[in-house]
Formats: sequence, structure tokens, C-alpha cells
Amino acid sequence: MSGRFTLSFDPSMRVVAAGWYGEFGANPSLPAPTGDLALADISTLQLQANAAMQHASITVDQAAGLAVFEFEFDWGPAGMVPSLNVDSNGHTNIAALLLEAPAQPMADAVTVLGSPAQTAALGTESSTYMLCTSGYCGVNPVPEPQVWAMVMASLGVIGWRVRGRGKAA
Repeated sequence: MSGRFTLSFDPSMRVVAAGWYGEFGANPSLPAPTGDLALADISTLQLQANAAMQHASITVDQAAGLAVFEFEFDWGPAGMVPSLNVDSNGHTNIAALLLEAPAQPMADAVTVLGSPAQTAALGTESSTYMLCTSGYCGVNPVPEPQVWAMVMASLGVIGWRVRGRGKAA
């Protein structure tokens, strides 16, 4: 299983943290948020990746407003079978970008770069892609980029809201 998520965010938003959830994190026993992202616990975001990853990196360019998450796992013949906090559709969240909002509200905080057409044309050279060549990687062997876009954007918004509530308290 390998993939890349390229997020574009408003550079006026400060990146507070970027990391991994659940089995993708250094401590795979920590839960990952499921589909109900309003209940996400940002304290389970892990800055270090699972040691079993063959490759894991998060590159943030604050000035350009870009964050790139890359990963590669070899889960073996069984493939990836998430075991913690999986929703009824078999979905779990794997990573998040925690942003601190500027004083002025914005229309679109985070977008995912790359389209299905770009992925079809460029494969692993696309801005955003996901590959699963064997075993189980979820309901669809290759999730639609729009699904990952919604997950990542939602996690960014949750992080932004959680950070805002912490400052207000």
C-alpha cells in the first residue's frame, strides 16, 4: 500500500502539527478517528510514523501553503486490515494536518491537489494517489481521490476548530 496526499492550505494559517493516526502511527494501539470527525481526539495524532512503514514522510512548505504526506507499507499477503475505530463502511483516518486559523475567517481552508484524471494520467507521479496491489485496503482497492480529499480537509477543519476551542478556554 502506498500513497501521497498533497494538501493546499491558506499560508496565513499556521501549521501546528502534522502526523499519523491509528495503525499508521508509531503506537498502532492508539485509536484513529472514524467517519464522525466531530468526535476526533487530536491528542491521538502521532508525529512519528509506524516503524513498519518502508517509507513515511510529511513535508510542509508554510510559505507556499503546501503539505505532502507520503507513505509506503508492505502489510504482507493479508494487506491492510484496520482494526481500531473502523466505521461501518470499513473507513478509518490515517493522517491529519492541524492548522491554526488567522484572525480573519477564510472560505476554503484546505484543498487536496490532484484529480482522478491527473492520477489516471500520471499514476504515482500525480499530486495525490493511493495504490493497493494485494490484500485488503478498504472497500475499494484504490479509493477515489475525492474520498481522501474529504477526509483530509475534514481533519484539517477539526484540527482548526479544536485549536480554536483550546485558545478560547
